[in-house]
This record gives sequence, C-alpha cells and structure tokens, in this order.
Amino acid sequence: MHICLQKESLAKMKGIKNRKGFFKRIPMAAELLIGECLYFGAGVLIILTVTGIFFRESMIPWLLGFLEGVLAAVAIMIHMAISVEDSVSMQENEALKHTRIKYIVRIVFVVVVFLLIVFLKLGDIGAALFGLMALKVSAYLQPFLHKVLNKVTRKGGGSSDETNTMEREVKM
Repeated sequence: MHICLQKESLAKMKGIKNRKGFFKRIPMAAELLIGECLYFGAGVLIILTVTGIFFRESMIPWLLGFLEGVLAAVAIMIHMAISVEDSVSMQENEALKHTRIKYIVRIVFVVVVFLLIVFLKLGDIGAALFGLMALKVSAYLQPFLHKVLNKVTRKGGGSSDETNTMEREVKM
C-alpha cells in the first residue's frame, strides 16, 4: 500500500494523470463504445448478407476493412475523450490550442490508417470508411443508450434523486 501511495504521489509531481477507471470517470465513453459495438455487429451481418448473396469471393476484404474502420473509430473516441478531459483543466487559450492539436492528430491518424489499408491491401477502403462511421452512429445512439443503461443499472427502474436533480437543472 505504501508503494502505491508513493507511485501516485510521484505521478502527481511529474504531472502524469491517472488513467485508471476511464469508463467510470467518463461514462459517456462507455455508452459510445457500446454503440460502436452494436454498429459493428449490425455491419457484419449486413456485409455477410450482401457479400454472401452478390460477391461471395470478396467477403474477407470487406470484413477486414469494416473491422479496421470500427477499430479506428474506437481509438478516435478514446483519444477524443481523453483530450476533452485534459483540456477542461486548462486555461482557455491553452485548451483551445490543445484541442486543435489533438484534432489534427486524429485527422492524421485516419489518413495514415486509410493509406495503410490501401497500400498494404489490408482490406476494402470503402468498408473501412463505413466502419469509421461507427463514431457518428454511436454519437446518435448515445442518448438512447444512456436512458436504457440508466434503467437497467438502477434497481426497480426508478430514477435516482441525483439524476432527477441534474435533469431538472439542465431543463431550467
């Protein structure tokens, strides 16, 4: 226990943030991840159905490209959540600069992933683009998933006082 406390204090002194409990600190990230997994499952079923009917020999590149796109979307979502969490604790000008730099990093990441897919023939680029859309679809599904997960995780399906208070404050 003493060693753990020393590691935590050293990390604080060095300015290293503790990334443990990522999904507990940012529950929206968990909801987005669930949405991306649902999108992946639906996409795989569609790809298997469509390619199975029309293009039997090209099923594997489509599945690989779609998987790579969804994995890129998951990486971008996690990077975005960490970037936002970091920028909240900064001064306004510093946060704006930090956010812009992290946005450029994500764009470069997508370009590199797509170039690797094309030049190394790791899958279908169109399917990778559809896989990358998991980020958008999960963003649209997040409010619905939030409501469903709140009902499932609370006992009896009733809402908690804290959630009701927060919802009332947001509506005002």
